[in-house]
Amino acid sequence: MVALLRLVLVASWLGLKVDGSIPRSHSHFALRDDDGLRRPAWNPSPKINSQGYLCDLYRRIPGEWEAECSYVGTSDAAEELDIPVCIRQVPGDGDCLFHAVAISLSLIQGRRHSRMDNNESLRELKDTSRRLRQMAVECLRRSRKHKKLFIQGCESMATTELLSTAAAQYGISGDEYCNLMQQDSYWGGGPEIVALCNLLKRPIHVYELVGADDDTKSDGTEQSVYNNVRVPSHLMNGDFRLRRMACFGSPVFGRQKPLHILSADSRFPDVDSHCITENGNHFMAIFPVDVMRRWVGTDKESWLLHGEWYSDLAVIA
Repeated sequence: MVALLRLVLVASWLGLKVDGSIPRSHSHFALRDDDGLRRPAWNPSPKINSQGYLCDLYRRIPGEWEAECSYVGTSDAAEELDIPVCIRQVPGDGDCLFHAVAISLSLIQGRRHSRMDNNESLRELKDTSRRLRQMAVECLRRSRKHKKLFIQGCESMATTELLSTAAAQYGISGDEYCNLMQQDSYWGGGPEIVALCNLLKRPIHVYELVGADDDTKSDGTEQSVYNNVRVPSHLMNGDFRLRRMACFGSPVFGRQKPLHILSADSRFPDVDSHCITENGNHFMAIFPVDVMRRWVGTDKESWLLHGEWYSDLAVIA
């Protein structure tokens, strides 16, 4: 049980504890600054397009814990790591976890890309994220209704134990934790992810950002095929890998496609791979390329991706 608790809490902000409170952001993004100039809802970067998609594609690798986890080695969770992913940025306003889950659900469940280049779209994202936050908090608070929460594999945990442990790391009670977490801008983490995957009955796989080993870097001259999608290697980022931290909700909710989210240094992708923080402080959404290529394929949607890299993803009949 100690190991299980650590698994959940490691997906939280362990390196950013604040006694007596949960970390909170005070940044609020608008599409126009004081001078009326248009800007994105995140720190501007030449490596991120107007919709938040990063220019490069990224490879995933298994976590060290997976060698001892038999269900991962025999399930789709292991095979999916071979498929490269694109990453999508979200506003860093303290609600990034819920934003990442919201836009992932929009694509995986609703088959719709949420736009993030106008105020109406951002308000819609904020409303959806706020609903997800309230759902997660109510799940943790109402332990009589949700007595146990599935974590990973065959493991589950009493909701009261998860809540009390999450609150204890900040030196507060379970009620105080919920009262804070239900407010905008307080940073959600592992406990909220577990609550959401149980409520949505859909796995949520969490990754962390790590530097790529020299022997895994590509010279950019090859191309590979993933689920009938040919991906030229020049599209692949050679400096970073996404290492899986946890497969929350798998395999119990395995009938549903999992959501994928990344816990990263908030400076990413504009940070050297040797300088990233040990503990992530910002969540982003992840989409496998086969999903993107299936649902992004018309000229009308060419605004989605920087450089229209999807046009280079040849679908093999």
